[in-house]
Parts: sequence; C-alpha cells; structure tokens
Amino acid sequence: MEYLGNILCITGGELILSEKNPDGVMSEACYKKLTGRKKINVVRRACYGSPALVEYDSLPARYREAWEARHGDPHARRKFAPFAERLHEDVEAYNVFTAYTYDGGRKLPGETIVSYCNDAMILNAVRETLEVMTAARKAARLSMTGRWEKMLELVDSVRADYPNNLPKTAITLKRKYQRYQAEGYMALIHAGFGNRNRAKVKDKVDQAVLLDILSHGNQLPATVAAETYNLWAASHRAPTITPRTALNYMAEHAVEIDASRRGSKAWADQFDPIVHRIRPTAPLLLVNSDDNDLDLYFKNGRDNYYRFKLYVVLDAHCDYILGYAFGDQITNELIREAYRNAMRHIKELTGGYYLWHQTVADRWGLQSDNLLGFFESLATFTPPTAGLARAKVIERSFGTEWHNILKHYNNYAGHNITAQEKHNSDFAQANLKQRPSVQEAPALIARFIASMRALEWKGSGRSREQVWLDGFRTMEAGRAKRITEEVYLQRFGHRHEFENTVRNTGITVTIGEIRRTYDVPEEIYRQAVGKKIRVIYDPADMSRILVEGDRLRFIATENVPMPMALADMQPGDRDRLNAVLERKKRLRDQNRQTSEARRALLDRVGTDAHSLLQAGVMVKEARFGASEIVNRLALNDDHMDVGSIRRKY
Repeated sequence: MEYLGNILCITGGELILSEKNPDGVMSEACYKKLTGRKKINVVRRACYGSPALVEYDSLPARYREAWEARHGDPHARRKFAPFAERLHEDVEAYNVFTAYTYDGGRKLPGETIVSYCNDAMILNAVRETLEVMTAARKAARLSMTGRWEKMLELVDSVRADYPNNLPKTAITLKRKYQRYQAEGYMALIHAGFGNRNRAKVKDKVDQAVLLDILSHGNQLPATVAAETYNLWAASHRAPTITPRTALNYMAEHAVEIDASRRGSKAWADQFDPIVHRIRPTAPLLLVNSDDNDLDLYFKNGRDNYYRFKLYVVLDAHCDYILGYAFGDQITNELIREAYRNAMRHIKELTGGYYLWHQTVADRWGLQSDNLLGFFESLATFTPPTAGLARAKVIERSFGTEWHNILKHYNNYAGHNITAQEKHNSDFAQANLKQRPSVQEAPALIARFIASMRALEWKGSGRSREQVWLDGFRTMEAGRAKRITEEVYLQRFGHRHEFENTVRNTGITVTIGEIRRTYDVPEEIYRQAVGKKIRVIYDPADMSRILVEGDRLRFIATENVPMPMALADMQPGDRDRLNAVLERKKRLRDQNRQTSEARRALLDRVGTDAHSLLQAGVMVKEARFGASEIVNRLALNDDHMDVGSIRRKY
C-alpha cells in the first residue's frame, strides 16, 4: 500500500487472490467486474513498471473488512509511519549476537538472534523518537508525562512485522530501554543463554547449590526447589529466585542433573547419544534374548489374574523369534530351555543344528549356575549397556506389533501399569468366565509365538519366517556354523545329577520319575560296559541321550523292548530281533577272535601263563601280594592250616 498525494491506495496485485498472492481478497474476474462498473476508484491505471492503484476507501465494505482482518487497519499505519521509517537494520547487533557463545562454545539459536536484532533495532528507533519528542516538548514547554505510554504504542505497532522480546507495559519498557542504554547489546541476552549480567544466580557456589537441589532424587517441583534455594540465598545475602527461574535452570542443565533427578535410564533414553546401526545382513549373525512379563491373564486356582514370565530368543536379522520358554519366574534353567527351544526350531526349519555368531543378553543371572559360561560356549557374548533398553533389539519387538497380537485374546492384560493404554478392568471382569486356565497356557502361548513369526516384515510382502529362511538359504558359504547332535546335547542338554553305570542291560536312568533304558552302540560296548558315566539329555526329546565318562562320549538311543509272544509281533520287530541276536553273536565272535590272536602271539614267543606259573616265575609284586593274602587269612581264621595255604600259593 502507498499514498498518492493524500489518498491511501492499494495496488491491484495486492487485492487479487492468486498463487503469488494468497492473501488477496478477491478474484481477478471480480476485480475486472468492479473496475468495469466503476464500483471502485482506480486513481492510476497500470502501465509498464507501475501497478494500478485503487483508492482503498472506495472498496466495498466487505473487501475492506476482509483486508483489515488479515493486515490490520491501513489508516492506523499512517499514524505510526514516522516511527516505522526510523527502523533500520543494526548490523553491529547482528555481528554481536552471531558471535556470542555460552556454556563451552554453544551458539544462540537462529530465531533468537533475529528476535534480539529486532529488539536492538526497535530500541534504537525508540531512542531517536524520544530525542525528537523531548526536544519538541521542551520547545513548546509541554509536560513529559505519558512519553512511555506513547513509546509502548509505537512498539506495539511494529510487533507483527518485527517479532521481538520487548516488554508489553510502559514501565517495564522504560526499564528495558534504560538497561539497554547502560549495558548495550548484552542487556538483551537472557540469563538462560549464559549472560551472567542478567542472572540472579551469579555466584558459582550459589549455582552449585541450586543445581544440587534440582538434581535431588525426589524430583522436587520448581516451587519447592525455589523455596529451598531461597533459604540458602537469605542466609548468604544472595538474590532470591522465583519458580520460573528454577524451571529455567532445570531445563538448561537437564543433561547434567537428570541422571540424578530422574534416574540413569530416563537420562540415557533422552540424552545418551544414539549409535545408529544396520541390522545383521544374514540370519544367525546376532541373536538377542530377554525376559518379558507376558501381558495375558490366566486362571490359577482362585487367582484369576495370574501372569507368566516369558523368555524370548530373537534373531536380529528380521526380529524373528527363534525360541522361547515360560514359567513362574525367570531362572537360569528357563533361559537354557529357551535356547534349547531355539535350536530345536532351527532344526525344524533347516534340518540341522546351527549356532549363531554373537549373543546379546542381560547380565542379571550371569553370576550363578555358570550362565556366562553357557553363553560364551555358544558364540561371542556381548552384554548390553546396563539400564539402556534401546541397546537391545528385542526391546523394540515387545512394542506395538507384540501388543497388537496379544489384543486378539480376551485375557489381554494391557501394556503395563504405567503405559498410556491402560487395562480395561470392566472388560476383564466381564470376561472372567472365558479366561483360560494355566493348563491351557502352553497351547495359547505357542499360538501367539506362531502369530508373531507369521507377521509381515517391514512391507516386504513376506512373513518374518520366510524372510529368515530366504536369508539362510542365500547366506555366504562359511557363515553357517553347523554342529552335530553330540555337540548340541553337550552345550544345550540338561546334565543328570547322578552317576550311572553301563551294564549289559544298557544304561538305565530315572528322569522325571520315569525310568528309561538306552542302548549302548555296538562299536563302543566293549569299552563302555561296566564304566561309570554321566548322562546329558534334552527334556523335550528323550529319544536319545549323550553319555560321558572316562575317555568316553557317545550318543545312546532309547531301547525299544521286544515282544515276548509271536502274536504281539509288529512289522519290523522280527528284523530288530534278528539284528540284536546278530549283535550278540558278533560280540562272542570278537571275544573268540581276540583270544585266538593273543594265543597265536604267545605261541610265537614260546610262552603262556600256565608255563610261567609252573616254572615259578612270578614278579616280585605278585609274590608280595600273595604273602599279604596268606597273612590276612591266617589272622582271621585260627583253625586254618597256614602251611597248606602257603603251599597253595
């Protein structure tokens, strides 16, 4: 807008609504219609380099109202035009605020610099206006009363065009101006940006006291913190503070005090720098395991709100659940069972047992039952940062998708007691009769895990299980760490607490109050029979066990008894019986062949045990042993003929 003589004018481009001018108030067709019918007064027609000017007051009332609703009354602007003309950019202010640093090199935010530059520019205009006004009033011998009310009116007239931090009352504006005159640009910088001239807490000791109060673990509110600090200030002649000041310090020094104020976990979630990582490029490169309070209620006797503890083993390649176990509490044996379950599932998918390259798991149970040794025997073990949930991939899996699946069940318990999605106690009470019992939990939890495995992976159009399998099939040669069944049982199996003996009946062991018998492989039988051994078993598959003893380690399969009656014989039983009989025959043949080979060797050297005994050739140790036997027998039986015994030996 501009004045042509004394006529307030608006250009046609400002009036017409267009893409370049979204603040216009009429369409181009409407503008042409109004000018053609001379409903508006065009005081200057458009020509090259000069836009058309329309007398503002000639506009119909509705268009003037629309314009003033967006831009304000243009007539009022003329009143403040002299002040606006005194607004000039202060280059020196921009240089000062841009170069200003605080708290070890931090810079002022860009929008704050603009605001402070506007403050300086407006106060410069205030100074110039005051000089002109004061001189004029003195010349006319007029009172100086009301000058600052007039200055506030002028400052308010430019706030929309020049955002600033200047006060909104006449008295505070006067104080701000006086401080600016005395201190210069630094008077405009807030104490929150390290300006000690503006701070009420100027002394380092005072600041230390305030920060110590704010970092208290009880999380004192700003009002209590300010009251507590003011007790110190009163006794040390320091300025008192308001709750607003306490809040400012709380926000400004949050990175310093929040670890003590809110706890290390909350501090880490907000301030600990995040290390951005990419997922493993193939399955079994990294598995993560963690416990979870399963958010499903079950009936357990009189308790209708019973919840299980779930332990999950997850492949970080595609958040695929490899294994799980659940129970009343998270124990080391439950953790081992979850990893056994993972290995069994890997075999279901691939046909073999495969180890992973790296394990991430919590430290909580590592000091007992050699759980740390268990993890380290499987892969490189890297515990996550204590208290930092985001360091574990698995924590993200316990989020939205996890709970979206759980919500399909009527016994859903909600996220947790602190989550935004609270548990609907009315719905839970109404569904008590439909709530499953703890006996139904295994099937229900297995169904839930299967649903998680079947979830689509990140818009790929494939389930997590399919993504895992595809990744496994295309994995580079040498990355897959396949192990034998013997190694699987040795590392994942449950060690029986008692020793057993290998007998001609096989290996009989009681597991879970059930006696089971296992056959010793034929090739190891002669070496193992009669020896003390330990048994290692897989609780989920008792069809075979790992046997360890003195220089012994072998897999033994469960014995399948033979039917006594021919009528009870099933297809294949006759073949099994024949195989057992053939094995018995081979054992006798091996003994006979071994004996014959030994005798042939002795014949070649011309000796045997009988001839050595006849010749009286006995090693010294044997003679001493015989004498010891004679002496013991003589002492135990006074009626025995010692001489005859000696002659016998």
